[in-house]
Amino acid sequence: MSLYPKFLLFLILSLAACNMTNEAVSVQAPSEASVASKEISKAITLHDVGGWHNTMWRAGLYPKTISRVAKVVHANTVTVVDTHFVTSVDETGYKIAYKPRKHDWTPTDGQWRKIGNYADNNALQLQMLVMLHSEFGVDLWQTRANADKQNDTKFWDNYFKQYSSLVSQRAIIAEKAGVDSIVLGYDGSIDLAQDTKYWKAMIESIRAAGFTGEIGLWTGLDAQHNWSGIKIAENKSSASRVRNTLGYFDFVLLQTQDITKNALQRSLRSLKRYNVPLQVMVITPSVTTGVTEDEYIEPATGINNRGNSLAPSRELSFEVQNSAYQAVIDIINDPSFDHVTGINSWGYHFRDDLFYGYEPGDADYQKSANVRRKPAEQLLAKWYKEWD
Repeated sequence: MSLYPKFLLFLILSLAACNMTNEAVSVQAPSEASVASKEISKAITLHDVGGWHNTMWRAGLYPKTISRVAKVVHANTVTVVDTHFVTSVDETGYKIAYKPRKHDWTPTDGQWRKIGNYADNNALQLQMLVMLHSEFGVDLWQTRANADKQNDTKFWDNYFKQYSSLVSQRAIIAEKAGVDSIVLGYDGSIDLAQDTKYWKAMIESIRAAGFTGEIGLWTGLDAQHNWSGIKIAENKSSASRVRNTLGYFDFVLLQTQDITKNALQRSLRSLKRYNVPLQVMVITPSVTTGVTEDEYIEPATGINNRGNSLAPSRELSFEVQNSAYQAVIDIINDPSFDHVTGINSWGYHFRDDLFYGYEPGDADYQKSANVRRKPAEQLLAKWYKEWD
């Protein structure tokens, strides 16, 4: 499955055997032509803060981690998740609210302003990634799929009215915090298939709230099967509607895991026709003995929660992690992919002491590619630096 020349494959396997060696990982340098032709977003998304945000904040780990993202990993953008909650669902649709709960999954307004200062102090762009989460176990995908199948305009009117109201409120604090971009559309291929008027109104509401930064759309990409949220939306509506909607966005962020270079090239070429810059968010696989080689293990469960986690029984694979990043790096270095303008590495952790649990279930972070001194971190950091 590796895409590396033999000498580089040997190097990666050697690194894996050493387990977190500090030797540098070889990476193709960007050509002068590619550097001159485009600016690259070199982003790190901090841990998705699902239940751990308050603990990490109280421990003072945000400023330390953001500094490391800039000075050690050489990123130019830090992405922080802003979670919104589906509090109920009925025949009229979702009820959506922004309300930090007792678990406090999302930074408060005041914390966002401090995060903005941390980003500024480290010369980083700051990105707010909007994420929907269900409080009551509602299948968000299926509920929207049913509404789409039934052409339930009442549902979509209500859904986008609430969504627009919520994100426009968050846009106010985003502007005050110095956020440079807001990304919408989590799990959003079904949303994307709906009438362009909804998205146009939402983006207009964000601008009316005073937000001056870029606005992106987040959706999925399965390169191995040439599948994407954009193509699903096309199939559910039409190519012209999707093209019109994408025209309101400054970029599209494609979340992907199952990566080989050839498949990723094929998918990204097919999406070029939309004339919108594409960025690739890599959620790297980390195991070799799972149900599939691509199986993703949630890194925040395991050692303290063995009865409910697959993580302890899986074998780490640094080669799989590195090949995923290298595929994207090679494509961005290729001047023929001038429409691919960034990498976003998902799930970078606040922690150096990876084996101490702040809370029950908070452990086994080593399964993630985004761990201190792992080969994947070294590979990304070296390439990010070469784009400075």
